Formats: sequence, structure tokens, C-alpha cells
Amino acid sequence: HGSCGRIVGELRAGAIRDPQDVTNRIDLPLLGAIPETEQTVAQDILDKKSTIYEAYFSVMTNLSFLTEHGAPRSIMLTSSRPQEGKSSSSLSLASVLAATGKSVILVDADIRNPSLNRYLEMPNNKGLSHYLSGDDSLQEMIATLPQFGFSLMTAGKTPPNAAELLGRDRLSLL
Repeated sequence: HGSCGRIVGELRAGAIRDPQDVTNRIDLPLLGAIPETEQTVAQDILDKKSTIYEAYFSVMTNLSFLTEHGAPRSIMLTSSRPQEGKSSSSLSLASVLAATGKSVILVDADIRNPSLNRYLEMPNNKGLSHYLSGDDSLQEMIATLPQFGFSLMTAGKTPPNAAELLGRDRLSLL
């Protein structure tokens, strides 16, 4: 994890100029490089001819080569700092995967600082934090997003005990 934070810092500082440098420095395969965009990724990802869509499609293609059965069934995006593109990348990867005909549900697990609901301009009335607290009404927590082709479970209301909720067995049950 420390290496990834250092690499992102070096990317921001301009120390890494060639994507191959990432592979050489952390000894992991490079899944892809995402260009900066003037629009929001939520707008760009809907255009299958955009450079953003093509970049995330390339990442998803590379992910599909990681296992014998194609793309992993679950993907978690994380980083050591805020504002590094976790929400836009998860939205984009979910969109690209859904465009291949897969059934996709995106879960915003950042229950301390939820953002996907704001990013998509939708309510965050009920979501993951409610499920982790014992609420079993999943249908009320999942929104279908036809424009993107997948479903979304927002983070839900911010609880006072986020770490405790995420440590419970209900997360693996979900």
C-alpha cells in the first residue's frame, strides 16, 4: 500500500513520465492509463467513442486476463488519499463491464465519506450502512441506473461506528 501512495505522489509531481515506470517500480502489471478529461467521467463514460471509455475498456480487458475465468467477480478500488479517482474509476469500470453484458452492482463502501450518490446526483437515504446495521430490505437499497447499465448501492447514512460496521460478518454475507 505504501508503494502505491508513493507512486501516485510521484505521478502528481511528474516524476513518472512513462507508464512502464510504474511496472518497474512496484513490480505489478500496469492495467492501464486514464487520461485527464474536461468533463466529468460520468458524462464521458456514456460515450463509447470517448478516450475515457476506451481507456477504461482497456483496463477491463487487462483485468479479464488476470484470472482463468475472465474479469474478477469482485473488484475493490482503494487509495491512501482522497480525490484520487476511486469514485470515477469504479463508476467507469462498472459501466464498461455492464456494457459487455455482465450483471453489475456497484457498492459505495465509503460509509464515512460517501461520494457516488453526489457524483450521480441521487439520494443516499438507504444503503450499505443500513444493511450492515441489520436492515434486510435490499431492494430498497439498490437503485437501477439504466443510462449506465448497472445497479448501485449507495453508502447510506454515515454511521457513528463505521469501522465496527465494516468489520461485521454482514459485509462478507452481502
